[in-house]
Amino acid sequence: MNPLARAQVPLGSSGRIEIARARDAALAIGGTFCNSRREHEQLCTTQDLLCAAGNAVVDQVMLAQLFHAQTLLDEDFVSAEAHEQARALRDASAGVARMTARALEVHARDTGYSQAVWLTDALDETERLMTDDRDPLFDPTASTVIAMARSVAHELFSALAAAPADRMGVPGHVSRALGASVALFMVADFTYNDDYRLRIS
Repeated sequence: MNPLARAQVPLGSSGRIEIARARDAALAIGGTFCNSRREHEQLCTTQDLLCAAGNAVVDQVMLAQLFHAQTLLDEDFVSAEAHEQARALRDASAGVARMTARALEVHARDTGYSQAVWLTDALDETERLMTDDRDPLFDPTASTVIAMARSVAHELFSALAAAPADRMGVPGHVSRALGASVALFMVADFTYNDDYRLRIS
């Protein structure tokens, strides 16, 4: 069974709780990856934070490719190299999640809207990717970790492109990038630390 399939969560309230817990864990780890503190992030502009997320997503896409290649060599992820690949992807995904979450927060504050609906949208995106409520034949973003990472990059750069002329086009892109990054974090974290599955007992 591939890492994405193994890390899936149940559709419904228990899965949503698990996703929210994973998001919170990712935001905490992401500060270390990006060497960033909340006090500094609150002083940044949305563009600053999106650019920081863009720096992290370069690592995320590269590490997703290495992670996927490792699954072809070591399907059960039992080698030291496999665990290191999973840890690296987990940390990079946490960094992207952290910066996109902060960008959404700052953009909402500066533009004057509530971020709550967009945080829900991000949860929806993670749920879509992390449950079996999808069909990879018709949903290329859900087929592999590589496609998911590329989707994050696409959404981030779309948000940057939208910022000057379409301010309300920004949060949709950012929320989808956040949701997919949390999904990648969950896949990598499950693989790296198989006994800590962010499961609700």
